[in-house]
Amino acid sequence: MTQINYEEEHRKLWTWLADHPYAVKAQYFIGWDEPSIPAQECFACAYTQTLALVPGPGWHCQYCPLDRSVIGCHTEEGLYIQWRRTKSPEIRRELALKIANLPWDGKEKEND
Repeated sequence: MTQINYEEEHRKLWTWLADHPYAVKAQYFIGWDEPSIPAQECFACAYTQTLALVPGPGWHCQYCPLDRSVIGCHTEEGLYIQWRRTKSPEIRRELALKIANLPWDGKEKEND
């Protein structure tokens, strides 16, 4: 089984989105085998699933390697929601690059 570098893949995805400001995340994964597509089309989300006490699908935001107050997947102020909602290609490009370059803080897996 191939080991995934979630941080590297996160940066590739968001750099691609910056280069393709009219695209949505799903377009990046065209041609991928469905089981290889990360949860929520997000490598940070997929990473959290590897750390959860109960691994597998679900929301494990507490393990997010990105600063949740900045990425803000579920808040109006977050970069991700801003990126999803804006129609301006210039702003989408700018936000995607910010997301691509967010610090990645890998957490340690919890022990039972």
